[in-house]
Amino acid sequence: MPLIPNVGRNRPRVRWKMRLIAGILWLGVVLHLFPVAWMISASLKPTHEIFEQPFNLVPRQPTTASYKLLSTTVTASGMNLNVDVFRYPLRVYLQNSLLIAFLTYCSRCRSRPWRPTPSPNFTRPALPAGSSTSSSGRS
Repeated sequence: MPLIPNVGRNRPRVRWKMRLIAGILWLGVVLHLFPVAWMISASLKPTHEIFEQPFNLVPRQPTTASYKLLSTTVTASGMNLNVDVFRYPLRVYLQNSLLIAFLTYCSRCRSRPWRPTPSPNFTRPALPAGSSTSSSGRS
């Protein structure tokens, strides 16, 4: 069954409304995907090209230096600055995160096995007057 029924699709007013709805939905898709495209573009640009004016989404000189940087250790030094940016390779941080997530999951499962819980506002429905409360099914 289609989202919009076939009735009236050939009328110009209905077609115009359907195109307007589709246009608004596509605008939403583009607006949500633009930051992802920007992040990918920025990761492929050299550092000096990221902050250039005017802004250009497509890098002129694509490079994978940012991705190579993730597998190494990085220290920053400069005027009154001596900081470890990445003291260890990114792999170490990812392993630690996965280990903590796994141990948390295991401790949660061990301390309380999963069972469905009623909602906080759950109340048992009242039985009609004169009905039996026995579980045998006989009245």
